[in-house]
Amino acid sequence: MTAACTRLGIELPIIQAPMGGAVGPALAAAVSNAGGLGTLALWGADIQTLRRQIRETQALTSKPFAVNLNLEFAQEERLDACLQERVPIISFFWREPSALVARAKAGGAVVLHTVGTAEDAREQ
Repeated sequence: MTAACTRLGIELPIIQAPMGGAVGPALAAAVSNAGGLGTLALWGADIQTLRRQIRETQALTSKPFAVNLNLEFAQEERLDACLQERVPIISFFWREPSALVARAKAGGAVVLHTVGTAEDAREQ
């Protein structure tokens, strides 16, 4: 087990990509149940759909999973809903995330952030 596995509460160092609309609760939960980190791509979902998919995932697994939020679009309301639903891990993508990272951490979530280049990783 790696330090990342320990921090994320997973058994295997596998993080399932959000893959836009191709991932739903069944796949995310299956990945989590198998020991990896399942991820829902809910950055474009309306709040009702976001909450429904989170709750469906929670019903299918007791293991950690993530919700991915693409910062190319406003995500404040979705982040708040994720935190209210007690999503354990928030995965940000694109743009500089610091404005939302503090909110996510204060809400009890572990934060991941995907960058496109090594230079972006050094900057963020």
